[in-house]
This record gives sequence, structure tokens and C-alpha cells, in this order.
Amino acid sequence: MNNRNKGYAELLRQKFNEEKYIEFISDLLNLEEHEISKNVKEEIPEQKQFKESIINYKYIAKYNDKINLIGVFIIKLSEKTSANARVSQRAFIATLLNKYGLDAAMVAFYQTNENHWRISFVKKELNYTERGVKLSLSPAKRYSYLVGEGESIHTAQEYLLKLLDIQNRRITLLDIENVFDVEKVTNSFFEAYKEKYLELKEYLDENEDFKTEAEKYDFTSEEFAKKLMGQIVFLYFLQKKGWLGVQLIPEEISSFDYKELIESLDSVEDNLLEEFFEQKDDRYVLDKSLLKLTSNLSKINALTDIFVKTKYNKPWGNGDKKFVRTIFYKSKMEHKNFFDEYLEPFFYTGLNSQRDNQYFLLFNCKIPFLNGGLFEPINNYSWESANFNIPNELFYNDNKTGILDIFDLYNFTIDEEEPLEKDIAVDPEMLGKIFENLLDIKDRKSTGSFYTPRDIVHYMCQESIASYLVNKVNVEHDEIINFIKYGESITQTDWNNVYSGIESLEIPKSIWDNILDIDAALLNLKICDPAVGSGAFPLGMLNEIVRLRDNISSYLIIQRDLGILDSEKLLNEQRMRDVFNLKLKCIQNNIYAVDLESSAVDIAKLRL
Repeated sequence: MNNRNKGYAELLRQKFNEEKYIEFISDLLNLEEHEISKNVKEEIPEQKQFKESIINYKYIAKYNDKINLIGVFIIKLSEKTSANARVSQRAFIATLLNKYGLDAAMVAFYQTNENHWRISFVKKELNYTERGVKLSLSPAKRYSYLVGEGESIHTAQEYLLKLLDIQNRRITLLDIENVFDVEKVTNSFFEAYKEKYLELKEYLDENEDFKTEAEKYDFTSEEFAKKLMGQIVFLYFLQKKGWLGVQLIPEEISSFDYKELIESLDSVEDNLLEEFFEQKDDRYVLDKSLLKLTSNLSKINALTDIFVKTKYNKPWGNGDKKFVRTIFYKSKMEHKNFFDEYLEPFFYTGLNSQRDNQYFLLFNCKIPFLNGGLFEPINNYSWESANFNIPNELFYNDNKTGILDIFDLYNFTIDEEEPLEKDIAVDPEMLGKIFENLLDIKDRKSTGSFYTPRDIVHYMCQESIASYLVNKVNVEHDEIINFIKYGESITQTDWNNVYSGIESLEIPKSIWDNILDIDAALLNLKICDPAVGSGAFPLGMLNEIVRLRDNISSYLIIQRDLGILDSEKLLNEQRMRDVFNLKLKCIQNNIYAVDLESSAVDIAKLRL
């Protein structure tokens, strides 16, 4: 890597720096000096929905590739983001494309209270009739790299910086699209994953202890390697969510806090605190060695109870985003086998069992209980007594070729991809691609397992819901399919219009008049996937139903404020219409599925 690229790689590792970013983007697009704005003026969005999520923006440049006009922007986001923040951000960029007469834009999104930020590519998408006549602009699509402190920048380095190497340095819109192609990252990750899977399988094939256990409990090296790889990759989604390594019992307490804590406890709890915490200067330090040696679970549970209602009990989401790497280093320092002494207990007593306060002694933190078979021992083999001694080097090594070395190169996102929002990262949908593509040809033919491209999943889910609603409610297909596809943009426009005193509505009248019947039909919709695989279609249906009902929520509020709906009845119902409850109800009441492959069902359940 040359010095210039090293400098830009360093920029991508840091919190957002406006001056350095402008220098970076100017070099990346090979902007001429006259193309960069000299008088950068901050603009504050006027629309209500934009004001809630966007503080201001800066228009940096307009780049002409001889065919298309590409804008360069910096957008400062509000420190508090709502569930619909991504929608409003895309909608705002769409207004900027129209305002400045642009075909696409490269945008940096940042928040002053966050260490990470996004580099996004947004492009207009056009709708056409069967004769090829342009009808209207659809909502803008956004493709993003997540960069900054704590984020892996390998993908951004490998793909985004390729713009610097283009011959003659005249960048086209197609060149930019190519470096924001999420499928390239997906394929790259899968190939690396497959290589590590084969390496793991080959080791197991030669391991006598493994062969004895596998024969006894009737499983193969292929099954075991696939499951272990799936378990590890799922850990990366969990740590991205901040669910791993969440503190409950602190490693140290200040003297002031310790005194306050003692005053609030009874004598038995006092003694317990004094037993496990040792005074050192102006603080009290947890004796972790004593904690590990304690076999009395009731004593451990009593200790965790002391901290449950204190500031030391951190909420889910505040965990270590590099937790897997942290526990590997811990095993290495203690000269222990990572798989036998760390991963197996982590999987089968940490993630797979209910515990008081979710406290997991081995790592001195909270670990969530996941009710899914992915973290059950395959065929209930005797994991506590079996020692496969999988070398630590297969996970992490000095050559950076271990399983965790490879995974650490990639950004993981917990957001299942939407049609209009694509992160250039590994998302949970990858679990399905991994499962279905690792089947050998014989298994693939016999089980009918095939990876369905995500765009086809979106299309089939949207059309299925539209057909159902046409049959259940008095709505036109074209109107309801447009509302399903573009409901977020329509809703935001109508919300702004109504509360700005504009009487006209974008929502079709048949949908407006039947909004309660549409909502009731969605509430009672039953979906069954008879060959669920890893859950692509249930996830797609969940996202479409929740998005649709969330948009309907906005129209229910509008109709209440206009005096059309009973306000008291709606107020009671609205309390249960947040996105979390809409998802929970949908998973509990709407979605049914089966599959011959239990491991596929495990993945589908965990994705949900």
C-alpha cells in the first residue's frame, strides 16, 4: 500500500473529520479545483421530518462524468435517531438530487456523538411503462460503507480505494456503482468462509478423538464443521448488536461507590461483597480467581443480585463489539484450548441455557439465552468430556489466516437488507447463503436447497401481500403495490403536507378510505413456507408487513388529528404499535414454516 492509500486508510479508521474527508473525496473522484465549492454554505432542512433527524448539510461539489452529474455532500445527523431515520435520510437525499439536478450523489453521514460514520452512494431509480416511457422517480437507493473507530475498513480499502487506480483518473458513474456493489463483498466473504470450513473439516477428518465421538453420536465432520462455522459467524452478529460481554459484576468499584453500596445492603450481602472485593488504594477490585473457584452457584447468584439494580448492570447493547477476539486472547494468555475450554462452554452453557440474571461466570459478564438449536450440541454429543483439541492457530495465528482473522476483516451488520438500503457488509442473510451453498451437489439435488437472490425475495413477498390485500380489501392492485414499495416516502410526504397545512394527499383514496381494514387484514394474515431453508422468505414477509403497518400507524394518527378516528381508542392502541411490538406480533401470529433440515430451521429462528 502506498503512502497516499495508507493515509486514507487511517482516515477511514478515525472519527469523521470534515477537512480530511473533503481532501479524500476530491482525490478519489479526481475533482478539478473549480469543481470544489469555495463557499460552502450550511443549509438546514425545512421539512418537519428532516428536522428531526438532520441538523444540516454541506454541498461540496458537482462532478460531471460527461453523461451524469454526481453531487458530493456532507450531512450532519441529529444525535438522537428514530426508527425511521434511514427513511428520512434517503428521502432528504432524494430532495437534494432534485434540487441540484443530479443523477447521483456521494454522501458522508456523521453524528458528533458517534465514532463511526457512513460513506454512501445514492442514485436515482427510474420507473418505466411497458413501452419504455419514463413515468416518475422512485425513492433513491442508498449503498453505504460503515467506517470509523472500531469498524473494520478492510472492505472499504479493498473496493472503495480502487477508484484511485482507474486509468486516466476519469471516474464514471458506473465505476462508482461497481465499488458500492454489495454482492462482490458477499461473494468474497463466502469464498473465504468456504476455505476456512474446508480447513476445519480436514483437521477433524484426521482427529482420532473426534472420529470416535462422531461415530458414537452419529454425525460427520461435514455436519460438525458447518455447525461450528455457523455458530462462530452468528457470534459476530451478536457482538455487533452489543449483546456479548455486557457488564453486571464490575471488575472494580471506587471507594465512594463501595461505601454507598455497603450502606444499602444487609449484613449477609455485606459479607459477600467483602469476600469477593479487595481494597487497593482508593478502589475495590474484584478477585476474579476466587470467583472462578467458587462452586456455590447460590452464592454467585446472590452476588449478581447485589448489582442488578445498580449502574453497574449495563443494558443489552453495551457489550464488547470485539468480544470474540477478546475471549480468544484470554484463552491464549491462560494457555487454554480456545474451542474445548472457551467456545464449547460459551455455546452450550452460555447461549443455550437460562441463568439467573443471565450472568455467565466463565467470562464475568451477561450472556443472552438464545432459544434455538444452533447452540445445542450436535446430536447431544458429550461435549464436556470430549477433547477435540482443535488448534488455536485454526482460529487466530501470526499469519492472519485463521477463522477469526478472516472474519475480523469484514464489517457485519445486524440489519436485514431492505430493497432501498444496502450496507456494504455481511448481513444475517449471509447465513442462508452459507447454509445453502455449502451443500454438496448430491445434497443440493436431494433437498432442493437453493439460494434465492434477495431481489427476488423482495419481489415475491411484496406481490404476495398485494394479492392477499386485493382479495381481502377493496383496493386496486397497482395502488396497493405502490404503497407497499414506496409507502415510507408517500407517508413522509403526506405527514409533512398535513402538518404544514397542505390539504392534498399522495396516498390513493382507496387505501386512505380502507386503512383500518388493510391493517386488520395484515394483523390476521397467515404465512406458511413449506421449505423454509434458512428463512429468507419469512424474514422478507416480516419486514414488509412491519414496514406496511408502521406506515399505517402514521395515517391512523393523521386521521385521528383530522377528527376521522376516535382519539381515545387510537391512543390506547398506539402504545402497542411501536416497531418492536409490530415485529413481535408478526413473528408470534403470522409466520409459520417447516423444513426437513433442522439446522436450517435453527438459523431461520435465530434470524427472526
